Amino acid sequence: MENRRGLTFSHLLVGRSITKGRLISLLKALHSVHTTASTDKATLNIPSALEKKFEEHSLARANHRVNIYANYGSKLRSRYYQHQEKYDALGPLAASLFARINEFLDTYEAEEKGVHAQVIHGDPVFSNAILSKDEKLVSFIDVRCQLENTLTPEGDIHYDLGKVLQSLCGYDHILFMSANNHDLRGALDVDQPLLDEADSDLLENLQEYFFTFLEETYSVRLHRKTLFRITASLFFSLIPLHRPELGAVFLRMCKETLDKASNINYGPGARSTAGVTLSRRASSNFGSDEKAREMPIVSGKGENLSIPNVVVTTKQ
Repeated sequence: MENRRGLTFSHLLVGRSITKGRLISLLKALHSVHTTASTDKATLNIPSALEKKFEEHSLARANHRVNIYANYGSKLRSRYYQHQEKYDALGPLAASLFARINEFLDTYEAEEKGVHAQVIHGDPVFSNAILSKDEKLVSFIDVRCQLENTLTPEGDIHYDLGKVLQSLCGYDHILFMSANNHDLRGALDVDQPLLDEADSDLLENLQEYFFTFLEETYSVRLHRKTLFRITASLFFSLIPLHRPELGAVFLRMCKETLDKASNINYGPGARSTAGVTLSRRASSNFGSDEKAREMPIVSGKGENLSIPNVVVTTKQ
């Protein structure tokens, strides 16, 4: 493990010190991860006992097949039913949102709408991304590398991008407010914004930079509607993992994010995030040509992105 020096993007965001350029540096670094080829070649010497343990959860044991949907519907249902008392304590809204999200994730998986990448991070929220003092190095920490019982860097890039969008929807601000003893009770009862107007405006602008980057850089279609829904599912799953008073806050953020997705329409002639005209069936949120997609190991437009140096490491 290494000690990475610098500021987390979480600190930059909450301190209103993040800029378009700094956000783009993070997104370029993450894109470079998504377009990297994985390797079975060992790069570190590890004790034989640990090597044996890793072997028990290796891709070979899984016949080199991974379920890139493992962190979606099945995980959501497991967490909801395991902690149903906590969800029920938040009122009928929790059950209603669960039903909506569960239906979406089941459709997402059944229609195979994920975008497989040989390498993803697994949790690139802004607290897991560090910008060096000279702003030339982006470091990612706390890499997940696990799907179900298999150790693998593979995954669905929508999951990573949904995590980034989670931070761009105010997640880091809420954690900061909680850590500094802000009164967050009554989030579902008080019809007041959770964040200051300045923070809300900043997040809206950053979201536009985010989606523009996806459109211009990724070579596969990545839809706002899909990403907002995945982010809503992430907020819902957070509820039992944090302090009890944050449950209502994350439930509200889940609803607001899901409602935002619902307000994105794909009518005739509408364009996807990648700028390709969409054809929609009434029963589906996805085009039929999007099935079984793979993230190419190249830049979306074959260009030199001038990416800052990237380091991927584990949290010390």
